[in-house]
Amino acid sequence: MKTFLLIQKSSPLKDCIEIYLKPFKDVTFEHVESIEQSLRKLEALKKFDCIFVGSSIIVDGDVNDLAFKIQQTVQDSGCKLIGTNKGLSKQSGFNYVHSMAPAKMIFQAISNALQLVNEEDNSHAYVEIPLEYLHHLQTTPCDIFLRLGSTEQTFTYIKRFNEFEEIDKDDILNYSHKNITSVYIPANMTNDFLGSISSSLLQRISKTQDTSEQMEIAKEALDYSSYVLSSFGINSEPQAFVQKVVKTILSTLDKVEGKKLKRFKEIIEAKEDFYHKHVFLTGVLANSLLDEMSWEVSLENRSALTYAAFFHNFFIHSEKDILITDEAELGAIDNEERRERIKNHAKLAHDFFLDIPDVPFNVPKLILEHHGSKQGIGFPQSRQNSTQLSSLFMISSDFALKFLLIHEQGDLEKIHEILKESLEIYGKSNQKILEALQNCISEHLA
Repeated sequence: MKTFLLIQKSSPLKDCIEIYLKPFKDVTFEHVESIEQSLRKLEALKKFDCIFVGSSIIVDGDVNDLAFKIQQTVQDSGCKLIGTNKGLSKQSGFNYVHSMAPAKMIFQAISNALQLVNEEDNSHAYVEIPLEYLHHLQTTPCDIFLRLGSTEQTFTYIKRFNEFEEIDKDDILNYSHKNITSVYIPANMTNDFLGSISSSLLQRISKTQDTSEQMEIAKEALDYSSYVLSSFGINSEPQAFVQKVVKTILSTLDKVEGKKLKRFKEIIEAKEDFYHKHVFLTGVLANSLLDEMSWEVSLENRSALTYAAFFHNFFIHSEKDILITDEAELGAIDNEERRERIKNHAKLAHDFFLDIPDVPFNVPKLILEHHGSKQGIGFPQSRQNSTQLSSLFMISSDFALKFLLIHEQGDLEKIHEILKESLEIYGKSNQKILEALQNCISEHLA
């Protein structure tokens, strides 16, 4: 086993690195946030293969003591020292990566330091799967295990379901009542297992004609896609599952007679939470605007808009965080970790999806610029986008957010104020998109 130590306050960087390392079963991920925690961890474990020192650490001790202890550990164990901490950049053997470098550069530095390889023979390794996903299966695509024991040295895997065995839903319920939250499958069967769940969800979406049921299943599919990407996305092949979700939802939209914005009212009246309503509303509105414009309505562009709608807020999920849309609101947040996550969420999501194979070409750029910043950082007053499609997506996401708010407040009369405000914010360069937006809204929400 290889041991990786991250010294960094809880942050999006910590989340990204942890996601990146998850598929490597021979790597133990250790995380500390402060100088004191670091000193205790370095003293207790002694041996590390790689230490990553981030740019943000809780200073509850002497920085020089930490630097000395790290250097001593490197000399004693021969471990690699990398990170984004500029203060240590001159230290002997420190591989410095700028804190604003693309995630791909950080991952590559970690990979080089740990000498990571994707092992072909992982038949003896197990992958953890949330228990709830068994509800989507009638029969098992592989053997399924429960895990006993409290430490890696004492883990024992007990087979509970055989391959192709019918799953008794009462068994799942009983496990849940016993506070069992996960099951385990052989690592080499991961894609088969994930594919079976994906197929089950997509068949359910395709078969039902009921809008509310379609939305409920689409929500499950979206959450499942996010789980697959965050758990397996960077080092395996989950992309096909997500592409199928996008394709199926686009197909469902195409079954609606006339304009897709007829789904607008159905979405806002649905029982889903704010986050999921915003995702679906952004996707429907963006595709409707694309139909209204005189541009080429290609499957590639439609897929990119839907995909971006699904994941542009990949690193923030709460309604409270999504509603932060300007610098004043951002600056009023006391919690630094939350403030930095919201500030950088567009860039983080862009970097994440940029590194995943076969993501539709336009998606990373749409995600990066959805608040009008070409760098994907913060909420600039002057919005700038690289392409018209990027502007269209930004306007769709912003309008969907504001519309949901006035709907929740029961004040739909304000819709014309929102349209006027949009014209002031986005200016003449986006006038045709705003005219198309007004045409869509006036026709379907009058």
